[in-house]
Amino acid sequence: MKKLPNILAFTGFTVLCALAFLVPKEPNPKVQPKETITVTEELKQTYPVKISIESIGVNAPIEAVGILDGAMAVPTFGHNVGWYSLGTKPGEVGSSVLAGHVNWKNGEDAVFTNLKNIQIGDTVSVTNNYGNMDHFKVTKIQSYPIYADTTQIFSADDGIVRLNLITCTGDWNDWLDTHSERLVVFTEKIY
Repeated sequence: MKKLPNILAFTGFTVLCALAFLVPKEPNPKVQPKETITVTEELKQTYPVKISIESIGVNAPIEAVGILDGAMAVPTFGHNVGWYSLGTKPGEVGSSVLAGHVNWKNGEDAVFTNLKNIQIGDTVSVTNNYGNMDHFKVTKIQSYPIYADTTQIFSADDGIVRLNLITCTGDWNDWLDTHSERLVVFTEKIY
């Protein structure tokens, strides 16, 4: 069983956002899809490599991130998206989480600078290392205060294939060296 951190955090340079969310101490038991799917060794070895969101001009590489100092590690570069690789893979039943910076060094735009402009019904596409794509439809957009309990973002047990995107939003807090809120875009797989 995969262990999730108690707190998920992204930290970085002064102009970078820091995401902090509570996640379950233990993930929910695997939910079986309504159809039985035979999992081959090839499918076990898949991982996401690219995200595309045409409506806001995102076409970016995905890097796997894990836990660093008890928190989710931050993407290496401002134009990369981090996939929480200790959780669900995009396209699998449950909640897969991708996060990216809203800004970068010297105030430069980052991968999710325009995530605030995404609309319900927009499509998010994720390509894996075999070139296969999963498409997701935006179903909900919500902002959370920095220390809100957001465990539902990282785990779902309703049998739905979800992809949740996270970035910073709200006012900059000099004292905390981060934005005051987190923007979460909830999506569900399109079949």
